[in-house]
Amino acid sequence: MLMKRTISREDEIVISEHAKRRAQQRGVPVNGVVIAALHGEVLRAIGASERRTVTRKVTAKLQEQGMAPSLAESLLGTVVITKDRPDGRHVVTVRPSERSGRRRGGVHKPKHGRSDRSKGFMEAFGLVAIPNGNFALAA
Repeated sequence: MLMKRTISREDEIVISEHAKRRAQQRGVPVNGVVIAALHGEVLRAIGASERRTVTRKVTAKLQEQGMAPSLAESLLGTVVITKDRPDGRHVVTVRPSERSGRRRGGVHKPKHGRSDRSKGFMEAFGLVAIPNGNFALAA
């Protein structure tokens, strides 16, 4: 069963049961899902879906439109996946928060990183790491 929320005649938000369950699991209120679906910054997702995120820019616009700053800040990082259909915008799922600014995904090894073996190499050649990420000869 789908839950319908009518915002205005043009904007109808349909929240799937899956999205309601995920929102509850992730502590996102239903009005936060609706606001993210309507005002979130759009990125293309897989297929015809769109990923909508409540960013700092979006929270600033919401505050300009009269939303309480505490409410706008509490929605920061909310991510929903939506599909636009003739009968309205369908919210497919609610993603984990991007409050820290990082996108969720797989953990990858760094391409160029220092391992413990490189410390021995640096000491052997008299190199010292300096704060800007470069190396200098030890005095």
